Amino acid sequence: DQEDGLLVEKRRARALSDILVLLDSHGAPPYLHGIMQRAQELQAAHLEELRKDLRMRVEDEVRQELDQERVQLHAEVECQRRNLQEQEEDMRHRFEEQWLKMRAEFEESARAVARDQIEPMAKDIVETTEKKAGARGWRCELM
Repeated sequence: DQEDGLLVEKRRARALSDILVLLDSHGAPPYLHGIMQRAQELQAAHLEELRKDLRMRVEDEVRQELDQERVQLHAEVECQRRNLQEQEEDMRHRFEEQWLKMRAEFEESARAVARDQIEPMAKDIVETTEKKAGARGWRCELM
């Protein structure tokens, strides 16, 4: 009784292992009924349509993001351009102010040099000329 049970168990295990070996070595695709094959084709077409739709949505989203970034970049460039123009205008005004200040200082120093150095020379020339003219009897009435 016990031996028969062991013998049956061994046969069952051997049959099961033979079936598993046969299934593992079988490389052909499983048989599909016509309805199943049509369902598989419809599912593949549906999946391809979903892929196309997803691809189009992703492309549209990427385009929109790129457009938004482009608009932001243009706004930043315009802001930088305005800032640079304002800085250039400020620098131009400062340059003009400095130029006018330096010009006024130069003119004042030129007047001071003329007053301090040239005026005494002119007086000496006039006095010398008056002395020479006085010796000859002429008179100079310029000053």
